[in-house]
Amino acid sequence: MALKLQKFSMFQKNNKYNFFRCVCYSTIVFLGFGMSTFSRSEENVKNSPLSKSEVKALWKEFKKSRKAQTLALNHQQSMETQALKSLQAHHYKEWDTNEREARHKFFKENLKGSNRRAYVQDFIQRREGFLKLIKEERALRLKEQEVRRNSLKAELDEKEKKFKELLDKNERPPNALWP
Repeated sequence: MALKLQKFSMFQKNNKYNFFRCVCYSTIVFLGFGMSTFSRSEENVKNSPLSKSEVKALWKEFKKSRKAQTLALNHQQSMETQALKSLQAHHYKEWDTNEREARHKFFKENLKGSNRRAYVQDFIQRREGFLKLIKEERALRLKEQEVRRNSLKAELDEKEKKFKELLDKNERPPNALWP
């Protein structure tokens, strides 16, 4: 009877982010003339001590998974920021077009300089207010992203600490500790 441990990687993408990584282990047992395949139960896996090579491999996979999750969040946040910028640019163009039409209409109706000066002053204040609103919205979004990034980092640091403690004891970490 021969026992062999194989590693299968599923859902791997060959791009620079490696977002989707799922690793599972199965045991293949060859008995006499027949062949039988079964997965090791979690109880046997949890109770068996880890070898140094398994500890090293698990730690390496944990680090890769953590890096992939961080890169995924950074990518998602940069896409959100880019979408926000393009949306705000679109809103500004619409606002500017509407204001230009209203300004032309006002100037056709009011030929006196004093009315025009007051309108232009109001227009400048409206534009400054609109641009200020856009900047505040962008700053708020960046602040929310920073909070999300810091909370993920804190969560991953805590998981890494617990993961490392279990590996130092030669125990297999539970799935909940994986990023």
